[in-house]
Amino acid sequence: MALASSGTMSIGGIAANRSINLELGLSQNATSSMGSTTLRNLAGVTSGTIQMSDFYGASASSCTSYSSTAVNSSCKSACVGSVNKTYYHDGSSSFPVVGDKVFFKF
Repeated sequence: MALASSGTMSIGGIAANRSINLELGLSQNATSSMGSTTLRNLAGVTSGTIQMSDFYGASASSCTSYSSTAVNSSCKSACVGSVNKTYYHDGSSSFPVVGDKVFFKF
């Protein structure tokens, strides 16, 4: 579930779509800091000033899975690999585009 797109927002709180902690899967009264990497990643603000409005519409669970070959260290081997790994990205298209964050589970 995504955070609300407008209105009151808080780090803690009990309203699922208005509590940053709950969106991140934390308890409502967990200690969190606006400058923490976890909150910055959710807001999409990696550096500089961060504001509560940066969290509007943010979602900790909006990831799209796709299959790809394992990472190769040379161009020669990149085109001969088989699809063998599931990756996830935070974009809205089927495959990642410039600016999407890509990750996988070990």
